[in-house]
Amino acid sequence: MSIVRYQCALVRAAVALAVGCAVLVPTAVNARPAHPVHPARPAQEDDPADDDGSSQVELEIDPLRADDSDVESAFSDIQENVLAQRAQLETAQQRVTDAQGAVDTARSVVAQTQAELDLWVAESDEVVIQAFITSPSERAFDALTSATAGDATVKQALLDMTADEDADVLAGLDATQRRLEDEQAAEEEAVEAAQQAVEAAQTALEDLEAAVSQQTQFTNEVEARLEQQLGEIEALRDSDPELAEQLEARAGSLAGDIAESRRLLQEETALEEAGVAPADPGAPDGPSTITVEGGLAVVSCPQGLGSIQVAGVIARDLQGLLNLAAEQGLPLCGNGWRDPAEQVALRRSHCGSSHYAIYEAPASACSPPTARPGQSLHEQGLAIDFTCAGSTVSWGDRCHDFLRAHAADFGFHPLSSEPWHFSPTGQ
Repeated sequence: MSIVRYQCALVRAAVALAVGCAVLVPTAVNARPAHPVHPARPAQEDDPADDDGSSQVELEIDPLRADDSDVESAFSDIQENVLAQRAQLETAQQRVTDAQGAVDTARSVVAQTQAELDLWVAESDEVVIQAFITSPSERAFDALTSATAGDATVKQALLDMTADEDADVLAGLDATQRRLEDEQAAEEEAVEAAQQAVEAAQTALEDLEAAVSQQTQFTNEVEARLEQQLGEIEALRDSDPELAEQLEARAGSLAGDIAESRRLLQEETALEEAGVAPADPGAPDGPSTITVEGGLAVVSCPQGLGSIQVAGVIARDLQGLLNLAAEQGLPLCGNGWRDPAEQVALRRSHCGSSHYAIYEAPASACSPPTARPGQSLHEQGLAIDFTCAGSTVSWGDRCHDFLRAHAADFGFHPLSSEPWHFSPTGQ
């Protein structure tokens, strides 16, 4: 059941309770109804979902920088939480239905007893009227003045029968009144329980909406991470094809997680109906308008190792970092700017030829997954993939240790999941 359908069901239940609080005034019937059976009150179970835990998973990772294994684990935890919140809402909604049924039954019993009481009241009114018209002492005197003893005996027997019937009427009236009071109290309890069930279901609905919102936000953040990784893969494909292949396999797994997450969300129709649909990524600028701040500049790597093409705004700082590395005897160089036209060509091949396919469709919608043009800092000339003696920098090698110690002094920060990738923002 979708979130909106849950909301409608809760509204209907709340309205039914509000309308049902009106005083019952049943019409009289022509015969005494049989004594009704009291409804069984539903057992008050402890809801296993009622706890003090948050409706969202506590995340201690940055989806853009965390290890792939941590991201996959967080994905799993978030999706399990959504399923758990959904199950809790279904349980709460069933309790609303059961509680409303108990209210309806209790009201039906009260209505029947009220009708029975109306009959007793009518009969008791007749007894009172007859007692007022003919007092008991007058009846006794009439028996004593009978012509014969036999007449007196018959009259006394009739008087006794009438008295017994009158007593039965009054006793029936009293018993029915007491039963009605008990049933009205039971009805009030049922209404209160139903109201509590509606409130609990509303809370469960809000918890599910929060869980779905978290899943949607996390999925969007991981989608951004995927595009970043895919841009990195293309930047490395020429200089380090083996590493690019490894990254591509990891990106494929991440794309699968994203696709499964979106499938589950769409299946529940929760994205649109709960008002937590993922933000529209919009259409990034075409490759001809991607800004390279300060224009393109070529930075020479000392020791004749080549050069790096980057945005002019970071060229001086990069040159200083490379010069310092050379002074310490480190063969540091790398790759920088990547032509956005190459990414457009890949998107056209992997995603389709329409404007939406090239510039707007999420990376995970392509086969194979492919980043949108303009999403990689390499296309803006603001990212460098460093090499050490011609090989991509890796964890713990001498160039990596140097970069960790000195890159920040020149305004460059690492992407924590990729030891070779540095930029002014760390992305």
